[in-house]
Formats: sequence, structure tokens, C-alpha cells
Amino acid sequence: MNTSHIKKLGKESLIYGLGGVISKFLGVFLLPILARILTPFDYGVIDYIATSFAIFTTFIIMGLDGALNFYYFDVHENQRKTFVNTVIGYELVIATIMTITLFFYAPRISHMLFKSDAYSLYIAMIAFTMPFELFISFGMRVCRLLFKPWYYNIIV
Repeated sequence: MNTSHIKKLGKESLIYGLGGVISKFLGVFLLPILARILTPFDYGVIDYIATSFAIFTTFIIMGLDGALNFYYFDVHENQRKTFVNTVIGYELVIATIMTITLFFYAPRISHMLFKSDAYSLYIAMIAFTMPFELFISFGMRVCRLLFKPWYYNIIV
């Protein structure tokens, strides 16, 4: 490995790290605003639902994120676009089907998790964001594969 590769690695690592720092800063900045709006109990409910959906999203992706990273450079250059579109298409179709299903079953899920239908709106809202979160996550993965750290930071 020559020094130009090491310099490029260091530079891109700093750029990617900058995006992480900025997103964490925004979270800290939004904390006082959200603390005035939500009660501690609401935080707990939202965190519980969000964690459940994060686990659920892992099953939707089914390791395709790792497969995309692993096979991207093995695919012939003129077939990469088709390969990437197939992966994102699958993820978005499955996520949309699951979102619609979860949206309609939100009262039942709320009752199952909390013994109350009162949190079905939270479940529906988080379910609705699932395809968007997958799309953003996918965009970040593609930016990494294309070595475009500044675009990655814009998405983050």
C-alpha cells in the first residue's frame, strides 16, 4: 500500500466521521426541544417501538446490505446499475408491503405490546417511515461503494 492510498483513506475517514459528528450534534440539539414536547413515558414508548422496528427492518433487509457490498465489485461494470436497482427494488417492495400491513394492524399491535390501543398512532407513524429509512440507508451504502463521502454526508 502506498502513501497516496493511506492519505485517501485518512481523508475519507475524516469526511465520513464528520457526517457522524454532525448527526450526533443534531440529536443533542433537538433533545431540549423534544423534552418539552414528550413526556418520559412517551420517550419510552417511542424507543420501544423504534427498537422493535429496527429489529424488524433487519429481517426485511435479509443481509442484502452485506451482499450488495460483497458482490458489487464482482458484478461486471455495465451490470452494476441493474444489480443495485434489483436490491433497492426488493427492499422497497417488501418494506412497502410490510408498512401497509403494519399500518392496518397498528391497533392490534399496540394492544398486544401495551395492552392498549392508545399507541397505535405511534406504531403507524414509525411503520410509515420504514421505506424512507431503508431508502436513506441504501443511498448511504451506494455512496460508500462509489467512494462519494460528501454525498454520504448530505444523506446522513
